Amino acid sequence: MYLPIEDVISREHLKKNEQRDERMEAFVKRLKDDFEVGLSFERNLEAFFRKNKTRKAVRELIDNVVGGDE
Repeated sequence: MYLPIEDVISREHLKKNEQRDERMEAFVKRLKDDFEVGLSFERNLEAFFRKNKTRKAVRELIDNVVGGDE
């Protein structure tokens, strides 16, 4: 008895896995290149401000809170 089998073999799942792997590799590479852990909260804030647009009013508010009584 002949059973017609069509489109059983597909590479689609392999392509999806390859794409996922590529995205994961790019993410890990970016973490290694761009991410630096520091223990200084103030230095981490400054690094954040350098890399991200932040309104002046927000920065001043954060400076007042972090600076405290200084």
